[in-house]
Amino acid sequence: MENVSVTRSLALNRVPGGAVIGVRGENFGKIVCIRPEVEILLGRDTNLCDIFFHNGKVSRKHCGIVYHLKENAYSVYDYSTNGTYVKGGKRLKRGGSHGIPPGTELYIGTTEDVIKLG
Repeated sequence: MENVSVTRSLALNRVPGGAVIGVRGENFGKIVCIRPEVEILLGRDTNLCDIFFHNGKVSRKHCGIVYHLKENAYSVYDYSTNGTYVKGGKRLKRGGSHGIPPGTELYIGTTEDVIKLG
């Protein structure tokens, strides 16, 4: 099962903000809501990150995601060694901020762990 969707009732009952949805790997089916303008961190370090991975190709602090309500867009910051990739293969530049639209899928380290920006 590769496709994950948010039901209408769930979408109507949540506060305005973004979401990260696990679509492949150990976070499959997990939905994490993001308050606007607050960075959440993804990585292996359970003391530092909001979404955790055990995959050795995922850095301790792999990437950060911020949702911008007014623009309905995300900023993704890559802090990793092995890379954060947009589905299709484009690697995000390490240390930079990247504007990413909702619905985009990102590979976290490898194609084994995939998230979707809600």
